[in-house]
Amino acid sequence: MNTQVAENIRAQLGVMVMMLIGARRMAAPSDSSLMIEVNSRNRLSATHVLVRLEPTDTYTVQFFKVQKVRGVGVTSRNVGEALDVYAEALGRVVSDRLGY
Repeated sequence: MNTQVAENIRAQLGVMVMMLIGARRMAAPSDSSLMIEVNSRNRLSATHVLVRLEPTDTYTVQFFKVQKVRGVGVTSRNVGEALDVYAEALGRVVSDRLGY
């Protein structure tokens, strides 16, 4: 799997934003995206952020709340989305949506 796009997304977010949101684990679920597990500030906030590069050279940012449920396994729900985000605004969109 090619992780060049994921590395570029991480670089565009910047070290300060990654530290601010408490990025713990990162993965490249596809050739054009980066999934980040973040430190959730409260129970209602997102625990994972998926940043996907679109063909228009903009980003789609999805925020997920992932919970472990006893007897069921893991559940996930979408708690927000930002469309057509330019690289310059990527860090601000992620940090603002997570409440930092």
